[in-house]
Amino acid sequence: MSDWICNAIVGKSGYGKSYYFVNEMLKKRTGNMPVLIIDKKAEYHEQLEAAKINDYMLCKDESEFISKIRKGFKNKIVLFYPKKSVGYWIALDLIISMSRPVWLVLEEAHTVVKRTDKESYGKLFDIVRFGRSRNKNITLISQRLSDIPPDIRTQMRQIITFKQTYKSDLKTLDELGSVGSKKVFDFDVGEYEIINV
Repeated sequence: MSDWICNAIVGKSGYGKSYYFVNEMLKKRTGNMPVLIIDKKAEYHEQLEAAKINDYMLCKDESEFISKIRKGFKNKIVLFYPKKSVGYWIALDLIISMSRPVWLVLEEAHTVVKRTDKESYGKLFDIVRFGRSRNKNITLISQRLSDIPPDIRTQMRQIITFKQTYKSDLKTLDELGSVGSKKVFDFDVGEYEIINV
């Protein structure tokens, strides 16, 4: 994946979002771009091990995370499991300040991109909006497409959607001109559609 990455992976819990990310995107990445996965649910180390991806570092608290990022993590994958929302701010600040290319992955992104948290939202919007020119790549993973604000959603290059059942998410898919909310509503585990925005 040497091209600029700016996408969202959305769908109901348990339908294959993280599996898709690990096996279809992360496992097939090329080049030396480091990857930073921020995951409140702390489940990615199991996904990586199942996919036989071993070049990762696990950070369980903010101080360990800051230390490892500042020392440099080359082409490694860093997993960060923040216990508080301040962990997201720290991660976003570090990503913005880095001069080298990096791929930021936010699991449970709908909890970070809410406009009510103006500081995190503003930093995230900068990464999404100016990412290409600053070598910042981003993947947002969320259960709720409609919870990703339109001004962030419209900056995405792709939206990979798994099963959706909430009316607001189905309406958003229809507005994007996707395959149709009826089809997405009927998806089985592992089925998805890629929408080029």
